[in-house]
Amino acid sequence: MEFAKITITGIVQGVGFRPFLFNFLRTYPITGQIQNTGNLGVTLHLKLDSSHITLV
Repeated sequence: MEFAKITITGIVQGVGFRPFLFNFLRTYPITGQIQNTGNLGVTLHLKLDSSHITLV
């Protein structure tokens, strides 16, 4: 298992970004959390198989 921390900045509130990520990531064997970072965006904390790293 590998761990990844991905920070996405910009306008992510009110545009359906978190539901999009949830639906996209649940199609893969990936677990984790999405954390709001205020006006800066979101941070993803993911646990995944190393073979799926290029998909994210």
